[in-house]
Amino acid sequence: SEYRKFIEIDGAVTVEQDYSTNQARIMYAKVGVSPPIDSYIVEGWPEGIRPIAKKAFNQLINSKPRLANESQWRLFAPDIVPNPLPRNWHGYTKNIQIQIRREEFERRYGRPYDDLIRDLRDMHGPISEFFFSEAWGRIQRLDSDVAERVMVSLLDRDIPITVLPIHDSFIVQIGEAAHLDAI
Repeated sequence: SEYRKFIEIDGAVTVEQDYSTNQARIMYAKVGVSPPIDSYIVEGWPEGIRPIAKKAFNQLINSKPRLANESQWRLFAPDIVPNPLPRNWHGYTKNIQIQIRREEFERRYGRPYDDLIRDLRDMHGPISEFFFSEAWGRIQRLDSDVAERVMVSLLDRDIPITVLPIHDSFIVQIGEAAHLDAI
């Protein structure tokens, strides 16, 4: 990501336009409700937890229905590892690694990981039908289809605009950002 600012298209300087929380926005659009400004900023939690909340959100939409039972949440691991790693970290079973990650989360944030999962679930009540439904793949496919439409629409213009997709952002020549935003 640190090299993206050096990307050129046809010798021209580029800009990266970020459209974060696309998958959450897609789910909200499907139910006809406006999404939060940032689906991964959870009230009562520090902003620095955003990357962990994003992974937790993805766990919710990628999980099987049987994991909706809170007693099963012990199987969810926060995207956090202790520093330094315990000796023989890679020799531990997955369950032991999950337990250590959860303990590290609670040590850092003073609350159990289940609280974050619960707060995300409650925050996103309007789209709760997508949680514990293994919807991630379907939503990812729709997100990919949208990205394809954006690229094709810009290429089909009288003066084509080249677009490079990168996750939830696009790179275009610096003067083409407004056209990208419009599409």
